[in-house]
Amino acid sequence: MNIKLHSFGNPDSLESRCILEGMYRRLGEAQVKFPDDNTIELDFEGKFDARFEYGIHRVVRVSPRHADGLPRTSYVMVEIDGKKRDFPICSYVFHPYEVAKNYLNKVETCDLMGVLGGKPLGLKMIEEAKPIAVDLSSVFAVR
Repeated sequence: MNIKLHSFGNPDSLESRCILEGMYRRLGEAQVKFPDDNTIELDFEGKFDARFEYGIHRVVRVSPRHADGLPRTSYVMVEIDGKKRDFPICSYVFHPYEVAKNYLNKVETCDLMGVLGGKPLGLKMIEEAKPIAVDLSSVFAVR
């Protein structure tokens, strides 16, 4: 499995990319490549069901770069085996509360550190994967 993490160039996005890289590297041994300044590529031997993991990941946290103490939002594009989506699929909120949510498979948890510690919300080993019906109408609903 090949995972590419693309940041959007600003320092907060680069740091968020590193947070997600740490999460994915806990899945197992990976060969790491740096194709450019904004991209990290991880190559894993194992096979994973990654239907709910590729797309834009949103990270909300208090940035150490800003003295005002306000939360900042940054985005990281996750591409898995060449697949990507151009809309947010996961949120990781560090402040004012801790929560991780996957919008596609509707999994939400307050165990943010567990998710970042190697239990991604939308990724399972192929042996454990079961088909899941997904209703995307709520993701694209106009409010």
